[in-house]
Amino acid sequence: MYIAVDVNATFNTVGDIKPMYIRLEDNNHILHVYKILEVISKEVNRNGLHNYFTFTCTIQCNDEIKTIKIKYYPSSNKWLLIN
Repeated sequence: MYIAVDVNATFNTVGDIKPMYIRLEDNNHILHVYKILEVISKEVNRNGLHNYFTFTCTIQCNDEIKTIKIKYYPSSNKWLLIN
């Protein structure tokens, strides 16, 4: 399942993407911003017309470090959380 999310990312001069923050909604529909602590891996996926990037990252949620996966679609500038 995919959930559309807000991500703040940086782009360097050669076009590399680094997600910095992600905003997620909790069960009470309250939005929380989490700093991405580490990008563990980045995969470039070529799927015909739709190229996309998959990032495996860590965030700190309460007192716990969680691993998340997010996808970025440059053609539409959309970020999706893989749930």
